[in-house]
Amino acid sequence: MRFLSVLLGVLVLLIDVASLDPICCTQDQWEGILLVDEGMVFIDAVPRGDINLPGGGRTRPETAWAVINTTADVSYDYTNKRTKLVLTAVTQSPLIPRPGKQTVTYINDYVKHVSYQIDDSDGCQKSQIDNMTKQCVPGDALFEGSATLGAKGAALPVDIYSYVMPGLNFQTRATVSKSKSQCIPISMQLVAGGVEADSGTIWNVEAHNITAGIKDPSVFEVPAKCNHVKQIPKRMVRNNLHGTLQKLHHIFK
Repeated sequence: MRFLSVLLGVLVLLIDVASLDPICCTQDQWEGILLVDEGMVFIDAVPRGDINLPGGGRTRPETAWAVINTTADVSYDYTNKRTKLVLTAVTQSPLIPRPGKQTVTYINDYVKHVSYQIDDSDGCQKSQIDNMTKQCVPGDALFEGSATLGAKGAALPVDIYSYVMPGLNFQTRATVSKSKSQCIPISMQLVAGGVEADSGTIWNVEAHNITAGIKDPSVFEVPAKCNHVKQIPKRMVRNNLHGTLQKLHHIFK
């Protein structure tokens, strides 16, 4: 985010606190699992035939799609300015011969402004990151209403907000459970338009098993294989699964 990927509480839902006082913020330390469904549509205009022949030079749309299911194990420690995300994604698309699975781990040290990306082939990359953001529902978010989740007698009251995620310009709809000034993320939907008309991406994020605190601080330890890797520019960090894992990483920073 700034809020989630993002998101990136419970979702690391929320975004960079704006100049207005935030509506509520996640706890400074928490862990949980995010289940992320992503659907993408790509539409491109392709020339049809020889421009010098009758009927040539016109364009026809070429459409492709991808569906990606991701499980993200998140450890968020704003107190010590660090996060860890273990992202496992399965992609289905006509662009690839069969469903593809990939796991990427991000260990982010916002004190040193360094991110380590460890992929499932045992490779490691090191890149620069910006400051860590406090995960909050921004003060200018639109309140859409309240609801309850679950059956009568055991229902959880929740509030629903919508806003534009700063920096990424994603249309965002967040459902949270509030306790005074704290938010517990429940779910989030994000919509991002594409360069071509009618192209774009939709994310649906659900937060599960959110617990306060960091049970084992050693999860933030950087593997020895990463200690001597050379830092590379952010723009050169490899994209994974059409960039999805990278997007989630930034949403939930």
